[in-house]
Amino acid sequence: MTGVSAALLLGVLAGCSAPKEAPSAQETEKAVQVEKQTAGGESLFVIEDNAAARAFVEDFLNEDTYLGDGAYSVGTEAVANLTPECVYVVYQQDTVLAGQTARAGYTEMLRYTLYQDSNVLTLSVTASGEIRNVQESTGLEELLGENWLEDLVTGSYEIPAQRADFLKTYIPEAAQ
Repeated sequence: MTGVSAALLLGVLAGCSAPKEAPSAQETEKAVQVEKQTAGGESLFVIEDNAAARAFVEDFLNEDTYLGDGAYSVGTEAVANLTPECVYVVYQQDTVLAGQTARAGYTEMLRYTLYQDSNVLTLSVTASGEIRNVQESTGLEELLGENWLEDLVTGSYEIPAQRADFLKTYIPEAAQ
């Protein structure tokens, strides 16, 4: 094979695997799901459709939404005496790791707890393993307590009664 024909062959082969376009934001965006549970952990419904789940979070569980309409922060001592009524859990699609061709499942990221006879909503950033890994890697557990980072990313808020009642009673038509 001459140098020219080898160069032509390499050129043809290179053209067979044209560079791919960068994936769109929609292709790389991780899907989310929202599950409503009883205080005991029984699933009431799951919003599996990514667009519907994102819209529900944006419209009803977005911090800007509930903090922007008259909500105020309450201390942990105020929540200690409350009885949980229901929980919304937001899951995010797992990351595809090297060697994987599809996402494995979903990981819990956020937990919103509503309480009986109260307008308090508690937001907990869960991402369980990740928070535990960060807490343990800092060496601050002895100084700040075992759950210091989890406590840092948990907040409770008194939200308007109308929003609290809606979230407590909401069941999508498809689940009825």
